[in-house]
Amino acid sequence: MKCLGTLLGAGSLLLSCTQASATIESHPLLNQQHLWEQLPTANSVSIQETTDSARHSNSGLIYRLEKVVGEQPQYEHYSAYFQGKPVLDSTLVIARNAKGDIVQSMGKLLRGHIELANNAATLQQDLVVHISALYEGKQPQIENSAQAYVLNQGKLLSVTVLQLNHEGHREQLVLDNATGDLMQRQSSVSFFSPTLTNNYVAGGAIGGNEKLGAICYSPQPDSMQACTEYRYDEYAPMGARLHFSDTDPNAIFAQFSGFPLVVNKDGNTCRLENPYLSTFDARDHTQTVSYACGANNENFDSAAVTQNFSTWFTYSHASEAHFNAGLVMQFFHQQFAELYPSQSSACDSSGYCIKPLKQKVHSNTIYGTNRAFWDGEYVNYGSGDGYNFYSLATLSIAAHEIGHAINSWNAGIGSDGIDGAINEGFSDLVAIAVMDYFERNASGAYTQTEAFIKQFQDQAGQYSQNRKWWFGWDAIYQDNGARFYELPSWDGTSIDHIADFSLAKTEHANGGVLRKAFYELVKTKQWSIQDAFKVLLRANTSGCMFPNMSMDEFGYCVAQQSEHIEIADKSASQRKEDVVDVLLGVGIVADTNLSTLEANTQVSYDELSYDISHLTADTIEQISAQWGDGTTSVWRNSDNQPVYPFLQKIHKLPADTMARAAINVTLTGGETRSAYRHFFSRPANVNCPPYLNAPKVHTSSLKIANHEIPSISNDYTSAVDTRIPLAKNRLYSLTFDKDLSGKKLTVLYDMNKNGEFAYTEHLLNDVTISGNTASFELNNSTPSSIALMRIAIADVDYSFLDSCGVVDDGQVIDVIIDADSPDLPIIADFTYQVLDENRVKFTNNSPADQARQPNNSGHFGFNNQPGNAENPTQR
Repeated sequence: MKCLGTLLGAGSLLLSCTQASATIESHPLLNQQHLWEQLPTANSVSIQETTDSARHSNSGLIYRLEKVVGEQPQYEHYSAYFQGKPVLDSTLVIARNAKGDIVQSMGKLLRGHIELANNAATLQQDLVVHISALYEGKQPQIENSAQAYVLNQGKLLSVTVLQLNHEGHREQLVLDNATGDLMQRQSSVSFFSPTLTNNYVAGGAIGGNEKLGAICYSPQPDSMQACTEYRYDEYAPMGARLHFSDTDPNAIFAQFSGFPLVVNKDGNTCRLENPYLSTFDARDHTQTVSYACGANNENFDSAAVTQNFSTWFTYSHASEAHFNAGLVMQFFHQQFAELYPSQSSACDSSGYCIKPLKQKVHSNTIYGTNRAFWDGEYVNYGSGDGYNFYSLATLSIAAHEIGHAINSWNAGIGSDGIDGAINEGFSDLVAIAVMDYFERNASGAYTQTEAFIKQFQDQAGQYSQNRKWWFGWDAIYQDNGARFYELPSWDGTSIDHIADFSLAKTEHANGGVLRKAFYELVKTKQWSIQDAFKVLLRANTSGCMFPNMSMDEFGYCVAQQSEHIEIADKSASQRKEDVVDVLLGVGIVADTNLSTLEANTQVSYDELSYDISHLTADTIEQISAQWGDGTTSVWRNSDNQPVYPFLQKIHKLPADTMARAAINVTLTGGETRSAYRHFFSRPANVNCPPYLNAPKVHTSSLKIANHEIPSISNDYTSAVDTRIPLAKNRLYSLTFDKDLSGKKLTVLYDMNKNGEFAYTEHLLNDVTISGNTASFELNNSTPSSIALMRIAIADVDYSFLDSCGVVDDGQVIDVIIDADSPDLPIIADFTYQVLDENRVKFTNNSPADQARQPNNSGHFGFNNQPGNAENPTQR
């Protein structure tokens, strides 16, 4: 049948093809209070029963809550569905006040008996041939296709909705399934949502693990009933519904109110794929993971869930991955839309680039099951082992790994050195931003569970409970995090300040400076997590960043982006000042115009030291050291006190103190320079003793240089109460109480002051002892001040299989060394006494420990007469 058309507007053509007696009534709702009792509610659906004459019907007309927008009033958006397919143009909106009472309604309410206007469930003609005829023999590219209904003169008309690309121009067509007649043509990029054009539906599923509990991902308030009734055993919690909605109308899953578990439905098969995400199982990754949709598109097989949990203590790897990655991709698309509102493509050289994501679960390697990684093509999640880690597809891990993909598509910085620190640090910031996005938009019974509440506790200073600022808690068996934001060094390896950067550390550890700066921007400068993240995300996509950049160059790029982030009550200059300040707090100079002080601060467990001896003493008017524990050391030129003791100073803080120290120097002329150091003080001791298998006591005493440790009777000895002073670049001896020829000797030095010993921290590495002595030295790379040193004597090599160290058939002695730097001489304070015959006696008030083998030198009088006595007398 040919249809007559009426031109309704530019590029829009509506054709009426079917005539039937009206059975469905459409009632306008504006100001019609009398109809409010018939409206759907957020806790239920409105169902109109079908008549016997309704063909192809296995359910009634259902209203689904699509999204909720606003607060006062709050707008609930509903759409009508029949047989699981949407009814086009059926949206109605209900406005409610703060008490939940309806104050207005808009749109049209459909009610009455349902009849179908045609018998066809799908288009009965060859789609390609038919479309070619519509375009005069040309063949547009079919991008998407979906089934829907249109209300046509009181009956539901089954239609096919097509998204086409015709010579670069995108169009949407609506075709009558019975006749193939063109009902509607629209020229635009977004007239019809992916829900229709790709058969995408919101799926339900189970996720979570032993720690998180059974999470019932529920697109509707009453969905996933089987999940909520599921319980693995009497010790496990019952399943709890989790709803997630994003009221942004431009969210990529807006047609599902932002619910991110969106699947592709083909008949009774639902596949974990949509335009933004595809989820595979690495054990068979030829096709995306699929399941039988059922009536409600829910994926819940009790037996399969129980079997999976019995093996991995995770309920469903694939469902969890698809929900979490969908949420992350929606988050990024939303962020990019706000940062680059004029960008029309998803990958633009002048803006951001985001591609459809592919991911695999059960992606285990020769390194085991407890890894997650981005390989340049897929995000890969290990299965977990069920006792150290659960599935690695939890939300924080998924966000982190997808962050690597975003970096790969945008800044493209590498994975080693400074690049690696920025890369890993950025991904950790993705995780906290995504978790915040999740927390703010999640609802349902699951958000009232102990696991959810614990996960989002924000208790500043309470490191053992501040889980909101932990990374990876959701995937770890123990009540712990993999990394931390408030104080990164609390994990024992990460750094709080760039001064502690070391290639011997992992990139994750070196990335601690980004986590610390981000935390301070939020907490100290009162930025929101989302605003703070936008600065970092824009830096990654602005074109400023490049491979092998320095950390200060990175800081500059970040600071420059602050001007593009609008924050209420903060001017552009204030925003930049905030960013520059927090970056400076971790040692990153973000502005070349900033005058800073090179203070050479060093943190050694519970001691903080600084060294400004490079400054010319005569140019200093005042030195002020605010140590961060409430005490201050001040020197003023006007007080006529010696300046030299203040050029190099050490301060001991109480253990387990969060210190924010500041060193301020005022120079002649009034210029003030400042240096900042934030750190967490810890006792000067190892984090854990070594593992000793078949221990043996090889020596009962040990002499280190001139310092003796007598009466050693145990396989492990901790002698950290007394400091042993040693100088760098000098050979020292270890003396044993007997001949230990043939034994293996390892000497380790805690270079990074983290209380552990790594392979890269050895002074002697499994050397064979000859006789009763051995020699070692502290080289130039050894940091000054105190540090732990470990001496291990065994029959076999020392092992680093555990960070605590493993020794077979041997013993371990831990001591503490006070290392000196001969390149920076001690400038002594002194007193003097005038003697007869024009002589002056000088008394050294800053003697060096003789174990350091010090040399003394001085110059006296107008002619700089030299001397080398410790307490000289000169004419």
